[in-house]
Amino acid sequence: MNVALIGPTCAGKTTCATLLGDAFPLRHLSTGQVLRENQAQRTALGILTRKYVERGELVPDEVINAMIEEAVRKLPPEEGILLDGFPSTLYQARFLEELFKETNRQLDAVVFMPIPEPVVFARAARRIPSRPDDRPEILHRRLQQFQRTVGPVIGHYRQAGRLAFLEASGSIDAVCAALTPVFEDLRRRQPPPALTADQQRFLDEFLREKTPDKSATPQPSLDLVVMGPPGSGKGTHSAFLATQFKLPHIATGNLFRENMDDGTVLGKIARTYIDRGELVPDDVSEAMVRERLARADTHEGYVLDGFPRTLPQAKALDEIMADLNRKLDRILYLAVPDEDVVARISGRWLCPICQTPYHLVHNPPRKPGQCDKDGSALYQRDDDTAETIRARLKVFHGQTVPVIEYYRQAGLVVEVPATGAVAEVDQALLQVVQQTPRR
Repeated sequence: MNVALIGPTCAGKTTCATLLGDAFPLRHLSTGQVLRENQAQRTALGILTRKYVERGELVPDEVINAMIEEAVRKLPPEEGILLDGFPSTLYQARFLEELFKETNRQLDAVVFMPIPEPVVFARAARRIPSRPDDRPEILHRRLQQFQRTVGPVIGHYRQAGRLAFLEASGSIDAVCAALTPVFEDLRRRQPPPALTADQQRFLDEFLREKTPDKSATPQPSLDLVVMGPPGSGKGTHSAFLATQFKLPHIATGNLFRENMDDGTVLGKIARTYIDRGELVPDDVSEAMVRERLARADTHEGYVLDGFPRTLPQAKALDEIMADLNRKLDRILYLAVPDEDVVARISGRWLCPICQTPYHLVHNPPRKPGQCDKDGSALYQRDDDTAETIRARLKVFHGQTVPVIEYYRQAGLVVEVPATGAVAEVDQALLQVVQQTPRR
């Protein structure tokens, strides 16, 4: 038997998973658990995760998926799994289905454990020790982000007939008692209980897509998003466009580091998750983007690089723009074939002292393996190997290409081949933006 528990913050998933895992028994797996175990055991994935954190970067989805895959493959097929908080995106749901198929498993049910917003607030207020993100305004945004991200997952399993529903605002004992017969039926290979009419109505409302209000006339500005696969030069070309049009270049990686270095409220929240060995929630990144786009220097426009990466993030950006009375003008998609991406990134090497970058083909050092400036032995980042790059490309195609299609249907995407020289790509992008109609 293999089951997943999915619910918002403060729903009690982890406590229920621990109790039910012991009772049946099932191996309890959660993203937070496998992340902490890999870091504590200093596995290759744990070391790679720590390097992302030390660089002030979010841990990529492919690394989390790899940790879950490694944990699942270590277990014999006859040992059941109780997943806690995974899958949390539609991409992860499809990844899990492929993984279970390869390991002779099947996901018998997903238990959706919603709780009302006031209950979330009340439980968070009682949490000891308290957390800096337990404030109602932050929790409200977190619940919105949860609905955007998990809604497609719930819809997917509802359509497949593998969704169980349990409103989880009662005590942990009561919730576990209500789940026990569901687990007993699943162990006997019975399907999840049929959804009641009230549960069906709740799900219809939960899954209903919220459309931002775009009735007001947007303020005039030039709002650009640069997208592309890893190694396509998003940072370089975004910086060029920002300079040419005198707009701020907003790179989400830099934004994350700045908030932590400056000790902002959002930076402190991110730091508490990192210090606990946990993933920083998406709503924190979205809040950083929201705050940055609202600053005065973006009044004339901006060049956004690194966000959105997923459909839920794209819909979050729609909400942000509607709240700011703005509209996106162009999505600039840097098109690079996968094999070119692998060749580009796997050829990158760095100096450990001065951080000067080199490329074995495009910018080789004068002496192989040595920095031109200080003679230090060059090194390659763990995530710049061909194997890791292919994993990143798989996630890009699964998560970010649908975002590009989402914007393409809105008529916003202009695809620019990005395999030529940097200056040539810059000029092609410049021409596209110059031809973009201004509001």
